[in-house]
Amino acid sequence: MASFRLRPRFKQFSNITQEEFLSKALELKQTKGNDFVLQSMNDYIVIKIPSEERHSWSPQLELGFETIDGQTQIRGHYGPNPGTWMLFMYGYAILGIMFSFVGVLVMSKMTLGKPYGEIWYLALITGLGLALYFGAQLGQKLGAEHMFRLHFFFQEVMGERVNIQ
Repeated sequence: MASFRLRPRFKQFSNITQEEFLSKALELKQTKGNDFVLQSMNDYIVIKIPSEERHSWSPQLELGFETIDGQTQIRGHYGPNPGTWMLFMYGYAILGIMFSFVGVLVMSKMTLGKPYGEIWYLALITGLGLALYFGAQLGQKLGAEHMFRLHFFFQEVMGERVNIQ
């Protein structure tokens, strides 16, 4: 799992259905003493780290099941809890909007031949964006152990190796 991937994902074809996957996961959870939290909704399963071990950087594995030509396509992706994800997305959106407005202001002043001291705000906003990105990378590193645990649990339920794309 390379560090530049914000939300590692995979796609797997299998003969196992969603119901079979869920029953195998629950059985494995009981026999091995795993205390992962499993939530199932329609064609979707979320596997989370137990609440007593979970922190804001803990990932969750989201699985989508779709039947195609008699086989089940399982699409999975790892991501932080939705609150953390939205915090970063709103941060990027706000910084992007601020950068756009300040950029238009600076370009307007440059075109009119007026002093454009606001250009330093562009550097500041860029710095904040980089800090946000590196913060996300740090958080991903802090949650790496949990991500590996989730991935190995998924592979154990599937009974085969699953490659991350």
